[in-house]
Amino acid sequence: MKKYFQIIKDGWRSCDDPDGIGIENEWFKGIKNAVNPAKVPGMAHDYSYRTWYEVDFISEVTVRSRERCFLSFAGVPYYTRFWLNGEYLGENTGRNNEFDFDVTGLLRENCRLSILCINPSPKFDYNGMTQANLAISWFSAPRFQQAPVLSVKPDIFLRGIFVRSCPDSSTVSICAEIENLTSENESINLTVILSENASSHICGKAKVSAVSTPGKITVNMAVSVSDFHMWSPDDPYLYSCNILLSYANGEKSDIRTVRTAFRKFFVDESGYFNLNGRRLYLKMTHFGNAWPLSPDTADDLSGYRRLMIYLKSCGFNAVRQLASAPLPQILDICDELGLLFYSEHSMAWHKKDCEQTEILFRESVEAVLKRDRNHPCMLMFGFQNETLVKAEGAWTTDKLYHAVIEAPRYARALSPDTVFFLQSARFDGNRHYGSVCNPGSCEWDGYMGNESPEAPDLVVDRHIPNYYTPEMGDVHLYPVMPYGKKVKDTLSEFNKMKRGVFLSEAGVGSLANIFAANLYFEQYGLLPQGKEKEILKSHCHEFWKFYHDYRLDRIFAAPEDAFKASQSLQAKQRRLYFDLIRRVERFNGYSMTMATDANLTGEGVMDTFHGVKPEMYDVMHDGWSDLRFCITVSH
Repeated sequence: MKKYFQIIKDGWRSCDDPDGIGIENEWFKGIKNAVNPAKVPGMAHDYSYRTWYEVDFISEVTVRSRERCFLSFAGVPYYTRFWLNGEYLGENTGRNNEFDFDVTGLLRENCRLSILCINPSPKFDYNGMTQANLAISWFSAPRFQQAPVLSVKPDIFLRGIFVRSCPDSSTVSICAEIENLTSENESINLTVILSENASSHICGKAKVSAVSTPGKITVNMAVSVSDFHMWSPDDPYLYSCNILLSYANGEKSDIRTVRTAFRKFFVDESGYFNLNGRRLYLKMTHFGNAWPLSPDTADDLSGYRRLMIYLKSCGFNAVRQLASAPLPQILDICDELGLLFYSEHSMAWHKKDCEQTEILFRESVEAVLKRDRNHPCMLMFGFQNETLVKAEGAWTTDKLYHAVIEAPRYARALSPDTVFFLQSARFDGNRHYGSVCNPGSCEWDGYMGNESPEAPDLVVDRHIPNYYTPEMGDVHLYPVMPYGKKVKDTLSEFNKMKRGVFLSEAGVGSLANIFAANLYFEQYGLLPQGKEKEILKSHCHEFWKFYHDYRLDRIFAAPEDAFKASQSLQAKQRRLYFDLIRRVERFNGYSMTMATDANLTGEGVMDTFHGVKPEMYDVMHDGWSDLRFCITVSH
């Protein structure tokens, strides 16, 4: 049976090249130095500025007449160069790009793929720019998000598909990019069949004819749906859009299937979220991208499916990926479960200006939106997180801020139905701009809190550390525990706001269970290195000093009991924080810090390796109840 694709994920090797001798010594024909086993997809356990990867594989695909063979990549380290069987293919710059190389003439039965990765960091620059300037997440070891794929495609094929389901017009519109690799014009037909994902019931069809000229053309078409079903967290109703490309004689050329859904999400004039004509209180949590078990690598997709199911059962209806983009496979899971997704990109946090800031920012945004816009769950996108606007000093960010303000003018065309968020926490303090840009708009005119178009266009550093930025509609709140009258009074102040306010970060931490983390590392066959090794060593030192200084051995039978007691206290404090937050009528949603103990911080509702913390499920399930009595005691 003919095989059309092959995933190249086994047998990878890697070798660091600190002195940059690999190209001169032709490592693309075979690494001469000692190599280590490598995991692709996966994340490097330690940082290296320059690393070579190679793999030997037997080609299992067959290329026939009127076909080409492509080697496809997605989510590779920031700067990469590629060779197949010693022949140079090309290079890529950027983390979230999807790209491929035509390797038809280079394919042999026994192949060797070689990749050179350059990984800029705070210490090592790339073309004069460091990690702080580039679209690389702030806590980001080198990683491959996806394994390379060898695939066979026809001479004329579907290069890209954008499907948009519009409830206002009762239509599903399809924009198909078709690539013709021949030198001749070819008459083609494009057929679309829309069906219900669950039952396969056909809801509508459409067909158009066109002439495919050499190169790329775009074909637009639409399918009318008379009786459609809306997608929501309670009923994640999906449709399958099957797009068939064929020649004029009826011979099939290519086929793609894209899932879609009808939904309408925006912020109303009162500053509250609205989904499908009804107010929706966002019950959200967020992820980081730290190793291990990062949500932007495909190490353990089954683990992330279990995690998302757990969060949904706790009562969450939304999740956020902090300062990076998630794997498309995780968005698939959220599409199916009915979890709204708030995505970000790698230029969103811990970045400073350089000469190319505006270009790099736009490239980062466009790469994520183009890749993920077909997902029904991808209803929110954040341009920036917790960034003060500074025009002077060693860490200037005014170019970044200007890039954020201008971003909807090009991003809206790429993702028409997404709510854009200016900056999570609004450290800019500029009330003139609304915190969101709604679908149908290219301006920051989705006002929350005390934001107003009548306010002066003026950046004001009014952020209160550990608290929030007054008068803004998107806030973070991390008061020091225990929570007393000051915290209660602070939260009560939000009810004086003119519009709804999004509490986009707030949470309660516990001691990070470093003993359990060490056991998990062993269980997963991982050796903590680099930052994780430093974090574990530091936590162990600080814990033992704390344990002995306060004579906790008189209280607990074993150190592990101290971690359990801390997690139990975390659950109690989260319950109290729920009482204080849910009683605030002006809050239109709450994103809880955070889903897991990223970087062994102890701030998650689950631990670093997705283990359930004691008592936490009952607290979450009760806290997210639609109707909840929030009783607080003043005296």
